[in-house]
Amino acid sequence: MLASIAIEIADTPQARATGLMGRRGLDDSMGMLFVHDVAGPKHFWMRNTPTSLDIIFVSTNGRVLDIAADTRPMSDTVYSSKGPARYVVEVTAGFCARHGITEGVQVSWQRY
Repeated sequence: MLASIAIEIADTPQARATGLMGRRGLDDSMGMLFVHDVAGPKHFWMRNTPTSLDIIFVSTNGRVLDIAADTRPMSDTVYSSKGPARYVVEVTAGFCARHGITEGVQVSWQRY
C-alpha cells in the first residue's frame, strides 16, 4: 500500500458541485472521493477552493488515469481527465508526489 486516507464521499450532484470549496487546512490523512454514475470526461476547477490540491482521475476499474498536481487555488482553470473517469479523488497538493501515486496505480476504498 502506497498511502491510506480517510475520505469524505461526494456521491450526490450537490456534494459533487460543492466538493472542497471553502475548506482550509486539509492534511495528508484526508481527501474527498467523487463518485459518478458513469465513466466519461471529468472536469474540475478550483473556484472558491483556498487550498491547492492534487486531483486524481480514476477509471471504472480503479486505475489512476492521470493527475492534476498542485492545482492553483481560487482559480477558474479547468483540470480535465485524459480519459473516461468514473471516480475522482482530491487530496492536498503534493500528496501524489510524496506517496508515489502515479498513472496506472490501482486505488481502492472501503467503508467502515
